[in-house]
Amino acid sequence: MVFVGEESLESTRSRRDGIAEQIPQSPPIGRFPMSRRGGGGGGGGGGRQGSEHESAAAVHVPGPCAATQRALAECHRSAARGPLRPEVLCRHLNRALAECLVTSCCPGETEAVRTLCGSAGTALKRSQCQRARIDLSLCLESHQEP
Repeated sequence: MVFVGEESLESTRSRRDGIAEQIPQSPPIGRFPMSRRGGGGGGGGGGRQGSEHESAAAVHVPGPCAATQRALAECHRSAARGPLRPEVLCRHLNRALAECLVTSCCPGETEAVRTLCGSAGTALKRSQCQRARIDLSLCLESHQEP
């Protein structure tokens, strides 16, 4: 994973506040996709990818997520030999790797979203949940390549 230059806290806060002002108030959104309660999206069709394409897209994941990444790669190799599509067969590992990567990049923001967005609550809690989601989004954005 490549980490891009660091952005000052002040700049991040001002961007976050600018984004928050642009977001219309709406009823609470269902579960956050990173909750530990399962569910989750998934979808879409498409056929199997060729092994050449998969190996070109493969990225080594260092640190605490490496074992999950290896398990996901092995699951995709096994799925290629069987009747089920890798998206279906390996969904649990894909989700686990995504959660691991997001948590290792932005641990505080991830925990804030889990805590504040885990259940319905008061208008204040919904507002705090929305703010936590924005903070997590900005944190993840700061770790992306340009």
